[in-house]
Amino acid sequence: MGSLFQNLKKRKVFTIAAVYAVVAWLTIQIVDVISAPLSLPDWFQTVTIVLFAIGFLLFFKLTSAYEVTPEGIKPDSAAQATQEYK
Repeated sequence: MGSLFQNLKKRKVFTIAAVYAVVAWLTIQIVDVISAPLSLPDWFQTVTIVLFAIGFLLFFKLTSAYEVTPEGIKPDSAAQATQEYK
C-alpha cells in the first residue's frame, strides 16, 4: 500500500487532482451565478457537474499512462515497457 501512495505522489496525482477540483468547483459556481441572468435551462448545471465527474475519471486513467515532469507531460516508461512485451 505504501508503494501505491509513493507512486501517486511521484506522479503528482494529488496536486493535479486538487487543481482540477478547484477549477471544477469554480466553474460550477460561475455556472450557478450566470444561469438565471442568461436563462439557461435547469439541466445545464447537472450536465456541467456530470462532465466534470467524467473528466475526473478520465484524469485518473491518464495518470496511469503519463507522468508530469518539469519538462512537461511524458509517457510513463513502465507503461510503455509493458505494452512493448504484449
